[in-house]
Amino acid sequence: MIYYGEDFADVLLSVMEQKAEATDQECLQALLYYYEHDDFMDFE
Repeated sequence: MIYYGEDFADVLLSVMEQKAEATDQECLQALLYYYEHDDFMDFE
């Protein structure tokens, strides 16, 4: 996986906005989801 700094930060910010207590595993899942779908993962 290769991320540009902005994409990486945007994905992690999206996770933290949705779930302030996100785990490392959830952050990794969100990064993988973004890599595969070019879209942010929803945590609801």
